[in-house]
Amino acid sequence: MTKLEVEVRYLYGGPIKSAKFFNSVAEALIKAEGLKRIKVKGIGRLLVSLVFVSKEQSRIINKVWRHKNKPAKVLSFSFFEKAMRGISRIKEFHLGEIFIAIPKTKKSSLFKSKELERELTHYFVHAMLHLLGYDHEGTGRSFERDGVTMDKLERKILGKFFKEK
Repeated sequence: MTKLEVEVRYLYGGPIKSAKFFNSVAEALIKAEGLKRIKVKGIGRLLVSLVFVSKEQSRIINKVWRHKNKPAKVLSFSFFEKAMRGISRIKEFHLGEIFIAIPKTKKSSLFKSKELERELTHYFVHAMLHLLGYDHEGTGRSFERDGVTMDKLERKILGKFFKEK
C-alpha cells in the first residue's frame, strides 16, 4: 500500500502545527479522494514537501517560477504529470512542493476572522488538491473533476479537523 509522507520545513517563523498534523490532513485527503488520480501501483511512498516561508521568500519563488513579481499566500509545484505517465515499482515518488507564506496567511486569517491554524490547513489542502491534478480552469475554485469540486473536498477535509463558527 502506498503511504503519503509530508516533510515540513520552516524557513520563516516556528512550528505552528506539527508535521504529524499535516500528515494526518494529507492522509484524510487521500482517503477522501483516493489515489485513483495517480497510477502508483508499486510505489511504496509518496512524498510532499511543505515549506513555510516569509512574504519576501514567496515573492522570489513566485517571480522565478511563475514570472509574477508579487508574493502569494500559497504556491504549489506538482510532479503529477510524471506519475500519470505510469511510473511504478519505485520505492518513493516526490509528488510535489508546497510553499505557504506565513505573513500573508496571518493577514488573510485576520481579514476572514479565521484561526491561523485553520487558514494554514485550508491552504495546505488546496495546494494538495493541485498536486493531485485539480485546477482552477473553467469555473474557478469550484472546478469539477469526476463530479467532485475542489471546494467540496476542501470543506470535507477541513470539517474533519475544525468546527465552523
